[in-house]
Amino acid sequence: MGSRNAYVPSGGLLLVGGADVQKDRIEASVWAFGVGKESWLIEHRVMMGDTREQSPALLVYSQPVTIEHRIEDMAVVSEAQISGELTFTRALTHNYPVTSPPTSYVSSALISADLRARVSVVFDQQTWNGTTWLDAVSGTAATGTYNDVLSPIIVTNKGAITERWALQFTSTTTFNLIGEHVGVIAMGSINSDLAPINPATGAAYFTLHAVGWGIGWAAGNILRINTVGAMFPVWVVRTIQQGPNSGTEHSFTLLSRGDVDRP
Repeated sequence: MGSRNAYVPSGGLLLVGGADVQKDRIEASVWAFGVGKESWLIEHRVMMGDTREQSPALLVYSQPVTIEHRIEDMAVVSEAQISGELTFTRALTHNYPVTSPPTSYVSSALISADLRARVSVVFDQQTWNGTTWLDAVSGTAATGTYNDVLSPIIVTNKGAITERWALQFTSTTTFNLIGEHVGVIAMGSINSDLAPINPATGAAYFTLHAVGWGIGWAAGNILRINTVGAMFPVWVVRTIQQGPNSGTEHSFTLLSRGDVDRP
């Protein structure tokens, strides 16, 4: 269904939503109401599908599922004090009350732009000292090669990580797979496909097909690969004022929001 921002007129004081469930679709509408019964239709969507069957995608969620509607402003912070006071570059469009338990939140937003896994470097090398990771050939290229034009190295957003890889040959056909950060994680052969599994996601870090390997490899040769994962790095930092301990239990929430382009 995707997501998008909807415009609420400045006179809209109350948002009311409703859904009409039919056997083949759900029609949902959101209305804004203001003074004097003035109203605006904010959003109307028709979602097609069999409503009599439970979607397998919902089975992974613990029931009951809670859905929250939120009103939000996105603004640039011009100044931040250690007391927590923020100054924005523009006025906010709504009032956000301070309640207990809290119903208003202030969050930082990082814009990552488009993310997609890819292979950025592929080359072969005759010798390697096992510790120096360069992004170009050091010394002499190997006699053997991997034809990534005939058989491109496959990466997916789910499995790929940002890592430098070396496939170091132990014979004319076998090799060890070494990652700069993950270490030795697999052994392989030019006679078989290689698809090492990322244990965090259950998908392959990358896939090399046997058809891409050429002959002429020798023990000590390496095939160097760099993969770039579809991940965005986030640093979480908490700043507190000096003073006595005010509590021992603290928490935070990370929310990932994104859209998928479907050609």
